[in-house]
Amino acid sequence: NERTALWGLQPSMLAAIVPVVVVVGYTAPLLAVHYALHGVVNGVHVALALFSGINSLICVWEIGLYRYQRDVQAYHASLAKRLPRGALPSPLFLFTDVPLADALSARWWASRVWGTYALVDRSYVERRSFGYGVDVGNGHTTLLPTALVALGMSVDVLAALGVTTAAGGVGVRALGLIAACMYWQECY
Repeated sequence: NERTALWGLQPSMLAAIVPVVVVVGYTAPLLAVHYALHGVVNGVHVALALFSGINSLICVWEIGLYRYQRDVQAYHASLAKRLPRGALPSPLFLFTDVPLADALSARWWASRVWGTYALVDRSYVERRSFGYGVDVGNGHTTLLPTALVALGMSVDVLAALGVTTAAGGVGVRALGLIAACMYWQECY
């Protein structure tokens, strides 16, 4: 762009800042809503809200593993050529400066996260592997339930969506079933 050309600058940032900001940006509103509605900070709620933020980010990365598989394979191949077998790059991509446009790119994150991880577990560059299928499946199937459960810990979100009976209370029970299924799947 003109500013970059004019000043010779390309805005960049430490890559690790992005996942921290995403997880804090996801978790903090959940904690604020819970406190505003219930007037209490609950350790279990804090832990589950934080887990939900981390899990949602990983789900997005797992969807990126599917969507940008060729980029993952190309980045992995470039790392594998220059590193000894079993070695990880130093510094790890999280601790490098990344252009701002890349820091905000799902493609960049997918290629770096999974291309690097594939140095330890090749299943992430092999579409037919069990690990690839499980993680891509998790990304596609747990993102929405994670958000639903995270918000539902504070707000009867299913009742707001009309999942109740005349007697009420079904929303909370349905959310509990969704949470039980989701956590069971994630604990496989």
